[in-house]
Amino acid sequence: MDLFVSLEEVYSGNFIEVIRYKPVAKPERGTRKCNCRMEMRTMQVGPGRFQMSQEQVCDECPNYSKFESSSYSLFTKS
Repeated sequence: MDLFVSLEEVYSGNFIEVIRYKPVAKPERGTRKCNCRMEMRTMQVGPGRFQMSQEQVCDECPNYSKFESSSYSLFTKS
């Protein structure tokens, strides 16, 4: 990250506030469905008779919410 500061600001020791927004993952309670895929399922209907159907299969993953938060203050003094 480039910071443009004059030589006078460096020697006088000014505060420079740098605001950087970054998505931060925050864990929450519960789980969510993830990695969903369609699979074929075979069922026996009678002797020698089978029926195939599609079924959605999902994994359980931890629940996260994303929010943007970050702020920095820099003190320039030599």
